[in-house]
Amino acid sequence: MNFKIEKKLMSEVIGNITKVLSVTMMLPVLKGIKIDVEENGISFTASDGIVSIRGSLNEHIEIFEFGSCVVEGRLLNDIVKKLDGNIIWIRKENNQLKIKSEKAELRLMIYTDDVYPNIDFDFPDAKFKVSREQLINSIEKTVFSASDQQTRLFRWAEFYSN
Repeated sequence: MNFKIEKKLMSEVIGNITKVLSVTMMLPVLKGIKIDVEENGISFTASDGIVSIRGSLNEHIEIFEFGSCVVEGRLLNDIVKKLDGNIIWIRKENNQLKIKSEKAELRLMIYTDDVYPNIDFDFPDAKFKVSREQLINSIEKTVFSASDQQTRLFRWAEFYSN
């Protein structure tokens, strides 16, 4: 895995997907971001085991070698934000990820991509349609009925008395 990318684009994508990462995750690999470098671009995947997010880039990148790895997500996010210059070079070397900018060069320990869960982002064939208002109304009623607060009893009585 070896590529060159614009810092701003990578920072944007990684910043968005790290929001799903949990600090208290039991599996260390789920604190990571999986980076996949393929012919059609680079994808970044993060998951907490329940919610998964994938961000992709296929413009303003230069790919020299394909590959995959998993690197600690929040650390990568912080590093990319603080790097100098506009271009970042990233290369996988054995069990390390080498990150280089104009004035800095560092190495991060990585996980192999085979320990990361296989996440399917394809949409199923079975589909249904529901209006936005109906969906919001259903979610609000579900949250209301699942509440463990005593005040929900009063809201329930008020809701159904109208």
